[in-house]
Amino acid sequence: MQCLVCGVLQQMWNFFLLCVSLTVRGSAGKGVEQPTELTAMEGASAQVNCTYQTSGFNGLFWYQQHDGGAPVFLSYNVLDGLETRGHFSSFLRRSDAHSYLLLKELHMKDFASYLCAVMDGYYVLSTRLGALLFSYAIHKKHTAEEWAMELKF
Repeated sequence: MQCLVCGVLQQMWNFFLLCVSLTVRGSAGKGVEQPTELTAMEGASAQVNCTYQTSGFNGLFWYQQHDGGAPVFLSYNVLDGLETRGHFSSFLRRSDAHSYLLLKELHMKDFASYLCAVMDGYYVLSTRLGALLFSYAIHKKHTAEEWAMELKF
């Protein structure tokens, strides 16, 4: 029963983030101001930055989203510092409202959009939860050989 409840809550949270994302993406001046795309090569590292403005801070989430898919939870930071999981690390510095997600040794599955969500309300899963979202896409940089192969077809 507990797993079913967790699954339902995760789906509700993903749906909420998607709705807020669709609302906030068009107004970059509300919470973040930075480039929205990055091009990197497979095997390289990439850093996705997120700056935010909020009156209260209850945590920062990082999500990954592939085209047509739901956002997938990557990390949660509430305290300053670096947290590492697998081949990515998330960093938070609340004093200057800055976070970044560092992806090391990029794989094909890493070329996606990354969402930075800042909670400025309380831990309540409802539409009253305040979230600032930023979408950041990482695109694959093609080598000369890959471009040549694509042009042949």
